[in-house]
Amino acid sequence: MKAQLAQAQADLQASELARVELESKNKVLESKSKELETSNAELNQKMDEIRKAASELLKADAIVYPAANKLQSDYGALVQRYNSLLDVAQNLDAQLRAANSRQQRFNNALALYNSMPKYTPPQQIQITNCNALPALCIH
Repeated sequence: MKAQLAQAQADLQASELARVELESKNKVLESKSKELETSNAELNQKMDEIRKAASELLKADAIVYPAANKLQSDYGALVQRYNSLLDVAQNLDAQLRAANSRQQRFNNALALYNSMPKYTPPQQIQITNCNALPALCIH
């Protein structure tokens, strides 16, 4: 019987500790709940502000949408014009690169030609006395 009583007292103490722990957890959860309620109220207020702003945006959309369509069509025309100008520029660039390439080849050939030694004809020696230098005389 004493063992059962001791066991019951131990269970009672464990239950009391569990109750105290649960009460502290309950207080923490209640404070968190209050924080969440406050946060929820703030979010609801922000949501109302967002709805009001969205309503104003929808009203402005009736004005902005036609202008946006015009801008989009103007942009499409500008893109087409840009692309055609880009094609012209690329064509001119290719022509310029080809001309520069030809000019560079010509300049390289000219530099090579100028760096080559020039032909100098042999000097003509006139010998008046063939007896003194018979090997240089032409017969």
